[in-house]
Amino acid sequence: MACGCPTVVSNLSSLLEICSDASFYVNLYDLECIAEGIERVIEDENLKDTLIQKGFLRVKNFSWGKSAKEHIRAILELINRNSV
Repeated sequence: MACGCPTVVSNLSSLLEICSDASFYVNLYDLECIAEGIERVIEDENLKDTLIQKGFLRVKNFSWGKSAKEHIRAILELINRNSV
């Protein structure tokens, strides 16, 4: 997403949470569905442009610094909970 590429991803819950509405979702276990999803994103210029723009917006929600702070917060919370 950060590179300006539209993404086609599986519809697993973790990816739904991460990608939100910035990706085209397919069934991981259905090869025809995956191929159709890739083909649709390649051929549909409006869809491709929409996914690219939403992807640029979505990646602004993530950074290594933010991830590190959230991990530290969770670790400290566990330490505090176990020391009581």
